[in-house]
Amino acid sequence: SNIYYYAIAAKDTLGNESEKTDIKEVLIRDFTPPRAVRNVRAQAENTEVVITWEPVDVFDLAGYKIYVSTTASGVYEPINQNLITTTSFSTINLDLSMFIQVRAVDTSGNESKKSKPISIFVPAD
Repeated sequence: SNIYYYAIAAKDTLGNESEKTDIKEVLIRDFTPPRAVRNVRAQAENTEVVITWEPVDVFDLAGYKIYVSTTASGVYEPINQNLITTTSFSTINLDLSMFIQVRAVDTSGNESKKSKPISIFVPAD
């Protein structure tokens, strides 16, 4: 979203201009969400789970939200309060049986569709 400021003045045919009105603020936002996040990967590394994904290339990208669920088709809850501005995230507080989705968020607050749910890859010892 963008904020614009404006004031109005009248001008006659002789070029005389009136005083300007008080400055007003207008918020312009779009309603089109970014595309869905692709190529999400999650891997257990020691005590952490490292989640990575392909960047979403839109001019008004604000960041990403990560969601988890106990089942692939279940209800997904966000795990980060603040938007992530990179394409990776590490956490130690994640059950290895969880499913993960990542969504892109633009500056107007529109969230993309859910990425495909993925499970956490746990390498063999």
